[in-house]
Amino acid sequence: RVVAVSGAQAAWMRQKALVRADRLTVISPSVLLSGLEKLDAPQQPIRRIGALGRLHVQKGFDLLIEAFRRVEVPEAELWIFGDGPAAAALREASTGDRRIRFCGHVSKTVALQACDALAMPSRWEPFGLVAQEARVAGRMVLSSGRDGLQDQRATGVVEVAEFTVPAWTEALSALMRSSPAEVLMAAQTRPTVAAVSARCVLGWQRLIAELCDEAPAEATQSLAQ
Repeated sequence: RVVAVSGAQAAWMRQKALVRADRLTVISPSVLLSGLEKLDAPQQPIRRIGALGRLHVQKGFDLLIEAFRRVEVPEAELWIFGDGPAAAALREASTGDRRIRFCGHVSKTVALQACDALAMPSRWEPFGLVAQEARVAGRMVLSSGRDGLQDQRATGVVEVAEFTVPAWTEALSALMRSSPAEVLMAAQTRPTVAAVSARCVLGWQRLIAELCDEAPAEATQSLAQ
């Protein structure tokens, strides 16, 4: 069997004839989320936007920086967490805007606690675990909706229809105009760790059960032992 981490990834595998449809299973991944659901939700207007991940062209942080520089909110901040091959170019692109800060590697709990909301302008994304983690932490998410991010459409996730600087500038500005009620709703509808973990665990349990049903009796007995 082949396991895809999202419906979009599974569709790509079928389109490329990489695997037979009857051998393909979609199971949403999960990681250790303990601590994130205990973070307090933002109580103030959204001002500090976080971007978390490898500093690579895939993540679209170059577009995010250009869009953020056009946001006309003096107290707005963009904190970028992570490192990677695009670090020098991104720092150069942010030159002159003191509202943009590069924070290097920190734990996701520390990063999400420091931010009011998260931006994910990914050009491609098999799944996008950071969006899942941000929602468990009660943070609103701006998403490109590309590929696997489609599987994470939910309350608190705002998809930016166009992958352009003007569209992302407007989306960032609109996010900062969010009402207290909208921020509160995002926090109140955050998924629980138990619910997120259960989807992953149940997916694997179903797959293992199917494989045991298909396996010869002696192989099933060996697995049980």
